[in-house]
Amino acid sequence: MNDKGFSSYVLVSSIIFICILPLILIYTGAFNGAPTLLLIILWMVYPIFIAITGGYCGKAIKKRWIMPIVPILLFVIFWKLLFRDELIWTFLLTHAIAYIMIGYMAMILGKLIYKYLIYNNL
Repeated sequence: MNDKGFSSYVLVSSIIFICILPLILIYTGAFNGAPTLLLIILWMVYPIFIAITGGYCGKAIKKRWIMPIVPILLFVIFWKLLFRDELIWTFLLTHAIAYIMIGYMAMILGKLIYKYLIYNNL
């Protein structure tokens, strides 16, 4: 996949996972179950999505180093618009820093795996 196709993949999938999925849960889910589902998304779906994005970016770190930051920026902007509370900044920045670390660790791990596969002709 070329860089232009990968960039559009990351942007579209980020919009779906980070913006549309929570809105669907908020507006269609049960009132009592929506916060639990949002926490599952926040602590399970987002880190897995960002790790997968970082892992794919590991093939060409010099070209794709910014790609793990795109979902995180969308996350901070969307959740700040969704919850208009001043106290949410510490929550958002804490999660954003954790997601950045997950994304870049996955990128480095993806690069190591990619080099291992190339080196061993697998």
